[in-house]
Amino acid sequence: MRTQNHIMIDQELSKRLDVLKLIFMVMVVFIHSTALPELPFELQVPRFLEFGKNIIRNDVCGIAVPGFFFISGLLLYSKDFKWTENMKKKARSILLPYFLINSFWIIFFKLMQSIEITASYFGGENYQIVGIQGIIKAYCAPIPLYYPFWFLRDLLILNILANVIKRIVDMLPVLSMIMLVVLCFDIVKVPFLVSNSSLYMFVLGYYTIKYWSKVEILKRANVWYTGLIFSGLTMVRFCFGGQLPILMMFYSLSGILFYYLLSGYLKNKKVLWCSQFTFFIYAFHEFYEAMIKKMIMLMFPQYGIVQTLEYFLIPVVVLGGCIAVGAMLKRKRYRLYCLLCGSR
Repeated sequence: MRTQNHIMIDQELSKRLDVLKLIFMVMVVFIHSTALPELPFELQVPRFLEFGKNIIRNDVCGIAVPGFFFISGLLLYSKDFKWTENMKKKARSILLPYFLINSFWIIFFKLMQSIEITASYFGGENYQIVGIQGIIKAYCAPIPLYYPFWFLRDLLILNILANVIKRIVDMLPVLSMIMLVVLCFDIVKVPFLVSNSSLYMFVLGYYTIKYWSKVEILKRANVWYTGLIFSGLTMVRFCFGGQLPILMMFYSLSGILFYYLLSGYLKNKKVLWCSQFTFFIYAFHEFYEAMIKKMIMLMFPQYGIVQTLEYFLIPVVVLGGCIAVGAMLKRKRYRLYCLLCGSR
């Protein structure tokens, strides 16, 4: 159902987007799994594992974050909104979780550093919060203490600019698209504190809504042919890396379309039930993943096969744990869960 400049998100589309967000969140957890914790010894990572990690992080899962910005733009512009009402909603869904969860990690690290038995595990530079300046930095730096929340920071700025973006695209749709292509090349940087890729994927979400009647034909695309195109672009991206910046837009759009089509086969009850905890996974997975990884690496000799198993199994454990804790918290402390997840 479509009106002048927006569409109604029906139940089918809503379910597919929920599955899509869960797929992208699984990718994000694997992206973060590539990072290595601070260890008291030098870790020799096998060349085959380092190679595989780079492919998974940059090429296979590189679609995840652009995909989230695209979905955010699409969902925002799919309905009529007033700037003030939208900002009130975003204060609840973005600012409140941003403040609460960064506060949680500040308190957690301070507590762990004050206990003798755990202090050595949390003595690294990433965990240090010194004085008032350190606390302010933990909230207000471009990369906050809980660093995955840079996404929320960029998203809030894009929502502040949402009406301006819409007006410019409506007035100058062709010129705006040319500017998006320029942004892909990183020739110029946007002057309002968000990354180029954040901006152009968010705006492409609005273009999708604006020209929905033309985009709908893509819903009939064959998932496997689309997958082949996406795989081909992924291989080209791997071969050329950052040498073809414009490739990122086509790679991202083909990947979003492929996983959107694939979501139609995955939207069963179990997957949809898990998808309700996507934000909870996002809000809590990273530091727990790092802590589990550090403990295991200190406990077991780091042979190549051990590191490979750690890389693939720890994200699965973290995903399952976040879903289990999220489900329990939602059932037992529903109001707290809603506060942490921005009423999602």
